[in-house]
Amino acid sequence: MCRNGFPMAPTEKFHHLFSVSFIFLVGGWTFLIVSLMAWSWYETLSHTEMMARREAYKGYEKDLMMRAWATMHGGVYVPVTKETQPNPYLTGVLERDITTPSGRKLTLINPAYVTRQVHELSRSRQGVISHITSLNPIRPENRPDGWETAALLSFEQGVKDYYGYDSIGYVKYFRYMAPLVVEQRCLTCHAVQGYMLGDIRGGISSSVPWAEYEWSIDAQLSHSFVGFSVLWVIGSIGLFAYNRRIVRYIAQRDREESERKIAEAALRRSERLLREAQHVGRIGYFVTDYVAQTWESSPVLDEIFGIDDTYPKDFDHWGALIAPDQWTKVAEHYKKMVNEKTGFNLDYKIIRFCDKQERLVSVVGEFDYDEAGVLVRQIGTVQDITERKNLELQLIQSQKLEGVGTLAGGIAHDFNNLLALILGSAELLRTQLERNPELKKYADRIVEASERGTSISRQLLIFSRPNEAELKPISMSQTIAELKEMLGHFLPKTITILTDSDSANTLILGDAGQIHQALLNLSLNAGDAMANSGPLSIDAYIVSQEFIRARYTPDASVPYVAVDVTDTGTGMDESIVKNIFDPFFTTKEYGKGTGLGLAIVHGIVKNHNGFIDVNSTPGKGSTFTLYFPSLQHKEEQEQPPAALQQKEQTGTILLVDDEPLLREMIAEFLTEIGCTVHEAQNGAEALEWYTANHASVDLVITDLGMPEMGGEELFRKLRTVNERVKVIVSSGYLDGTSRTELLDMGISDVLTKPCKMQDIQKAVHDVLMAGTPPG
Repeated sequence: MCRNGFPMAPTEKFHHLFSVSFIFLVGGWTFLIVSLMAWSWYETLSHTEMMARREAYKGYEKDLMMRAWATMHGGVYVPVTKETQPNPYLTGVLERDITTPSGRKLTLINPAYVTRQVHELSRSRQGVISHITSLNPIRPENRPDGWETAALLSFEQGVKDYYGYDSIGYVKYFRYMAPLVVEQRCLTCHAVQGYMLGDIRGGISSSVPWAEYEWSIDAQLSHSFVGFSVLWVIGSIGLFAYNRRIVRYIAQRDREESERKIAEAALRRSERLLREAQHVGRIGYFVTDYVAQTWESSPVLDEIFGIDDTYPKDFDHWGALIAPDQWTKVAEHYKKMVNEKTGFNLDYKIIRFCDKQERLVSVVGEFDYDEAGVLVRQIGTVQDITERKNLELQLIQSQKLEGVGTLAGGIAHDFNNLLALILGSAELLRTQLERNPELKKYADRIVEASERGTSISRQLLIFSRPNEAELKPISMSQTIAELKEMLGHFLPKTITILTDSDSANTLILGDAGQIHQALLNLSLNAGDAMANSGPLSIDAYIVSQEFIRARYTPDASVPYVAVDVTDTGTGMDESIVKNIFDPFFTTKEYGKGTGLGLAIVHGIVKNHNGFIDVNSTPGKGSTFTLYFPSLQHKEEQEQPPAALQQKEQTGTILLVDDEPLLREMIAEFLTEIGCTVHEAQNGAEALEWYTANHASVDLVITDLGMPEMGGEELFRKLRTVNERVKVIVSSGYLDGTSRTELLDMGISDVLTKPCKMQDIQKAVHDVLMAGTPPG
């Protein structure tokens, strides 16, 4: 990379790459958050409008029922008052006015009159405006306004109902209107107006004040904005840490490439020194006579070639020892060296004469010429480098794995801290939104995404600490059922997932996360092999110990649970099958895979004392079979965690963590469930405060990996102050110390990040209650 024609310095190149990639990542993240906020606004507005429409419709339906009741009774007789005078529009109705035996004067009011009076009363008491109206009103009070006129005209065009926003006296309302259809009972009063059955003679409008709904929308959008802002900040912090880690890895890879080139140059210098010192080592030598077409050799060389003194030593028999596929390479190199009159130096394969074993040798020689420039002799050495080359490959692979493990552990630690912060914040947010399901579902999605993220860190930790697994009774049938549901999200719909399992007893003792990861890796590889189309079968069944003893190990004493992952893809030949479990070996294109997937599967199966087998036919597909020792009796399986219940919990807790956001979140949760919390940002600060206040402290919760003084060292020093101190340790990556070792030291409990709030609450409750007498 250059700038202004000059190459960048490594540090400048690192910062430039970091800045560019971070801008793209944060830009994409911001676009996603803004899109989600826009969608949230749209959903909130639609839902609120629906509620307003429902309230307006209920008002209309109430008026309709009241009017139907009055119509059913032919109107209602009421006392004649100043407010209710005889209806001049009912003069044609017999017995409009009657006098009771007691002398009270009553007048008949028709359903429309009843409805209008109720509307006036409703407007004065509830703020909801209802109005009966018509394009040809009898009463002036029933004359439609502009919005109602538009609604009535639409009814004549066949519209069933009419609604929308409108202002009444400078106040915004959500209005709803539906037509009034002439029925038989309506003709009693309105036949004189020329109405017939089925005619639309007007409608009833119901107008709901919009101000209250608008306030609700503003409140919900405000909460949504705060939630999305917090999510954006947390995500940006996570992207910053992730991007920094990746860019550092790229810079480290560049440095390693430079170091490799330096090492290669050093190797060439070493080979020169080796030639000078070969007489003191067990290196075979030879002398070739080009005039006689013969050669002489040392005993060590004869041993390398697998020959004795009876073997003819002419040029043809030297060539017979060269592997057939090496002939062209050796001849071309020989011809080039003779033409250039330089030394001969080439590694190639030979076939030993005595046992036909293939070996790799390094041949180094110098040519002698006479005064006329004719080649007369060659002197050289032959060294068997087969084991050396194998060791070099193993060393390179070991160094790669060690580097990957170190990197994986570091990434997992940072990633688990971020997941813990995101998961905990989402859980706290979810408890505050129990009464608001529209917002709670977003918190639920964050929790779900965070839980899925733990599988990523679990895969990384398989490299950093492959032998550390939490072995519990798990059902392979249940695991396959869960995997099938997840694969529906990972694989295209064109792949049909078929599962079959013997549910009688497919229990094994294993780590559910690692088993799930192994089957997921095999399934995704199968999808690639089938070009994302075809049936994928995952079957579990029982095989006898006799089968395992005959094929794998004589020590098998129990039946094994076998799991087949079968695809109908391209298949593999023997040359590929024998290398597929080697780390970094892959047949995929560059950038399509790292070659670690099957190495992970192999490591997981080995850690579970199991075996793996592969059967593959080119053009027909492959079957990977995993074998695990079965459990002979059902044991209690791990139950899913219960929902978070913040029960009251008393006690004073010292909380120690160098991640301020994570520490503040956990402190807030512990305070909400009734604890008194004091925070410390590192081990030294915690030790100083505890020394002065240990008599009032019931529990210490500390992170394991902190600068200056880690959680393990802090625990030892706290015990010098109070040997009965109760300590819970949390960590996203146990580097060098296992959970069992920490518990053996006297630590009360160990939590692995990311952990849910109910896990923290349960651990606090269990530790504080330990040793406490009942009652």
